[in-house]
Amino acid sequence: MALTDAIDAQARIDKAHDGSMMKGDDSTYTNAGVGVSFGAFKFNVAYATADGGAFTTKDGMRPWTAADVASHNAVDGNNDVTLNADGTITEADHAGAFGEGITDETTAEAQGSNNDEGNDYILTQSVVEDTTKNYDVWGASISYTDGPMSVSLGHMTHEEEAGGERTATMFSAGYALAPGVSWRTSIFTVEDDTSHKNVTGDMNEGTGFVTGIKIGF
Repeated sequence: MALTDAIDAQARIDKAHDGSMMKGDDSTYTNAGVGVSFGAFKFNVAYATADGGAFTTKDGMRPWTAADVASHNAVDGNNDVTLNADGTITEADHAGAFGEGITDETTAEAQGSNNDEGNDYILTQSVVEDTTKNYDVWGASISYTDGPMSVSLGHMTHEEEAGGERTATMFSAGYALAPGVSWRTSIFTVEDDTSHKNVTGDMNEGTGFVTGIKIGF
């Protein structure tokens, strides 16, 4: 479209961006947990929820309206845009099949036709709640201790309101070799499908193993 359309679009983006930077609510975080022991067994359950109170901008497209056409023509000053019956628009100064003076589609694509389908919509940005900052976390574990030996199994899930999820499961074992000296080992697996910038593809997942001797004084 005309240069004025690009300027108008940038102004809308800047306004939405400024609004998102200024707008925000209080961030809240609530958590609770409980643990129960039965002899050599221990059970633990915990839950937490967070509301980040953050906002961000969201891109969008909408069709032109009669008011948009009137506003554009008033700014442009030459009444070159008309709204068609099917909801599309046409610029009089680019009324050729592919644009002013352009007779084939290849040339139109190379030069950027002003009557392409994308120009039948107006770029918009709105301020919306950033739901990636809102999440729930829950975890559960069970452990068993018998003399110098101990084992445990735990699982945790982190779910974003936006739809992403992270999970982690870990099995651990330990054995007291002597006073202040113990052997510890853990096997764990994690999955992440939150589309975070560090995540490649739809899912990041991995498995790890660690073992060693712990000495305490």
